[in-house]
Amino acid sequence: MHAVRNIGVCLAASAMIGLGNIASAQTVIGNFETPALDGWGTNGGPGSPTLTQGTVGVTLGSFSLDSTIAQGSFWGPSTGNLANATDISAMENSTQLSYDMTLDALYINGGSFSGYAQSNAMAIQLYSPTANAGGVLNLFMQESFGAGDTDSSGENAEWNGVDGTRHITWSLANFTATDPNTGTAKTVDQFLTAYGSQITSMQIDFVEQVGGGTAATSSFFFDDVALNGSPAPEPATMALLGLGAAALIRRRARK
Repeated sequence: MHAVRNIGVCLAASAMIGLGNIASAQTVIGNFETPALDGWGTNGGPGSPTLTQGTVGVTLGSFSLDSTIAQGSFWGPSTGNLANATDISAMENSTQLSYDMTLDALYINGGSFSGYAQSNAMAIQLYSPTANAGGVLNLFMQESFGAGDTDSSGENAEWNGVDGTRHITWSLANFTATDPNTGTAKTVDQFLTAYGSQITSMQIDFVEQVGGGTAATSSFFFDDVALNGSPAPEPATMALLGLGAAALIRRRARK
């Protein structure tokens, strides 16, 4: 009996310690493994890029998103409409958007390059024909790279002569707008909590800018675009919790 008691206590303790070992819930919204590009396209504005499957900068699967733009353009690739139950729930419960971006002088300007290339702004759009009591809810939340955002290359989503793939994260808490129904500022997740069932269009837009080069067009490469949510216990942690609980139940049953 003492052995059972000790095993139960140890397993329970191990499970509780294991709670510190957590993995972030993640929803991939762009891996570009089919020609359909996961519904990604352009926002339809001037200077929109040409999008194709790429083999440069692949970090997930076999393909990346090759986004080719003319110098002097601004808007880059955009998600398709994410207004479905899965993606709205993921966005509502996420704190970050992350992706891998490859910038290389060879694809920016054919090799030698002394200009600039950057993707240091992003926008989130929400639309509902019914959520605004005074009319449609049409929100465009654009932010520049800043506090809470990270670039593994240390270049703040700019090229700056650093070739290669960098991991980018955007803090979704920075994207805010005024709620016309309340007159107060809300974050994206707060809008979705309040009006999620009424949102009929949700889209994320990247930007691409190149200047000072001689090439007519430049390519940026994106892969593994994901919404990163609140931490969730890993399967191993859940298994430990289950074993610990079972052992404790057996111990109590034998008393």
